[in-house]
Amino acid sequence: MPEKLSKQVACLQKNNQIGICYTGKEIVKTGNKIAGFGKSYSFRYPPSKNHFRDIMSDNFVGITSSVIIPRSILLEVKGFDEKLPCFQDYELFIRILHRWKAYGINEPLVRYYLEKSVEHVSFTREKVYFASKYLAEKYKTSPYNSLLKRAIFIINLKKMVKSFNYTKEVFRFHFRRADKQKK
Repeated sequence: MPEKLSKQVACLQKNNQIGICYTGKEIVKTGNKIAGFGKSYSFRYPPSKNHFRDIMSDNFVGITSSVIIPRSILLEVKGFDEKLPCFQDYELFIRILHRWKAYGINEPLVRYYLEKSVEHVSFTREKVYFASKYLAEKYKTSPYNSLLKRAIFIINLKKMVKSFNYTKEVFRFHFRRADKQKK
């Protein structure tokens, strides 16, 4: 939306402890080429004052397009972890909120289009499996590691519910492994 950046920059200028400023999202679900079908709104405040624990428990920030991060912070945390095939944004938010705070603007300043017929990069089982293991290992010494593992499990469940193809991949993967182990 036209006022998105100006509102977020003003937010960041007010408080140098804010590492991420995010906004509400108008989610437009499309399918069968009918744009605008099924609009909804998404926004969540951090559940507590401990934003690091909160982000390890659940990606309350949401999508990258709703976020603004000061350049100095991005340089300090060295940007996205390029080893990850998916969950790059979530992992970046974890590293930032380990040291800084998040601030949410509860307004629909981003319009996010979800195409139901498109399989997103993070819907492939191999990528999700690798990223899940990688994150659990990367944050294994964190006191909130169990929260992160639970959050990743829930993300996988949501992906299974949203995508029949992903669900088939997961079942094939697990049953194929069980069959191979029996032989």
